[in-house]
Amino acid sequence: HICFWEDCPREAKPFAKYKLNHIRVHTGREALSPAPFPGLRARSHSYRNLKIHKRTHTGEKPFKCEFDGCDRKFANSSDRKKHSHVHTSDKPYYCKIRGCDKSYTHPSSLRKHMKIHCKSP
Repeated sequence: HICFWEDCPREAKPFAKYKLNHIRVHTGREALSPAPFPGLRARSHSYRNLKIHKRTHTGEKPFKCEFDGCDRKFANSSDRKKHSHVHTSDKPYYCKIRGCDKSYTHPSSLRKHMKIHCKSP
């Protein structure tokens, strides 16, 4: 997804679907929290998002993988959930292009795969 709002500071950089609340930056429908670190432009719409974003600066990773023998840790529970599929046979991220039966354990692998469908002739 890309924000096409005039003068958006994202400058047409894509973002994930779950961040579609980004439009609130432009509409002012929800108050923004100030950026918590000096020199940081980012602002957050909710305390939860701000708390998770802070971890990118602090390095805090409170969510440990729940599989025995795996020492991976994550800044948020959704990243841990996505990682858990590498320990199972689950491949919940499916290519939705007709005739393609590929599926993946992680959404980033599916995004990489989708590039083969988007190549110009």
